[in-house]
Amino acid sequence: MHDNKIYYISEEEAKKKIKELKQREDIYSVVLDGSKIKNWDDYIRIITKEFRFPTFEKRNFAGYTDYFTDLMWIDKDAFALFILNYDKFMKDDIITKEFIMNR
Repeated sequence: MHDNKIYYISEEEAKKKIKELKQREDIYSVVLDGSKIKNWDDYIRIITKEFRFPTFEKRNFAGYTDYFTDLMWIDKDAFALFILNYDKFMKDDIITKEFIMNR
């Protein structure tokens, strides 16, 4: 198991890194537009689809944590999640944003 790391990078750096990672077959990368994710309901709907969670109940924070720290159904060596427009991400639910970012 690897430690999760959060990097705060410029939009230019992000575009370069996203392009680089999309070319690698060993890394599963997801790019989210934070301006379209205003609350938990938006986030869980999108993240469930992007990371192909097997099943999910919307308000099950423990289940979310289990799935997001497992991801064994995705056959890749590593995962990368980019959140563009981070300043707008979860703007209607700051407490849940903190929960998400600390997982």
